[in-house]
Amino acid sequence: MCAASRAHKELGYLVLKQAAFDTARRHWRTAIGVAWRVQDRAHLLVTLDALIGLAALMTQVDNVERAVELLTLVRGAASIDRRTETKVEQLLAELEERLPVARFAAAQARGRALVLGATVEPVAPKPPGVFRCCDRVWTRLARTTRLVYH
Repeated sequence: MCAASRAHKELGYLVLKQAAFDTARRHWRTAIGVAWRVQDRAHLLVTLDALIGLAALMTQVDNVERAVELLTLVRGAASIDRRTETKVEQLLAELEERLPVARFAAAQARGRALVLGATVEPVAPKPPGVFRCCDRVWTRLARTTRLVYH
């Protein structure tokens, strides 16, 4: 499953470069849908990177404040991976130059108030029946580890 989610994540970035915004959005949503259902470290990183892609898409369609909100949320969750954290910080620095100080600060405050699970669930399409076993596996994993994704 990780290969499929990574493939969709990377395809999202490729088609974004071609300005195929709807296709990029679909690939990132699919990547999130697959990765979020598994909820281990590798899949969490795919989810975060796909969210970064969605934020990049938002900046392309002039929804910079929403992109800042999403990137602020991702930055909070990205502390498990320095590469992801650095990528988010660079994008936030670029967006800070595009917004007035007060609007950027307000968008960051809204982003800090977001909860990762509540933000991802509506974005992640749930393929019917395909991941039912993952629910049972995740429940067992959650009982035996201290991973928290919300």
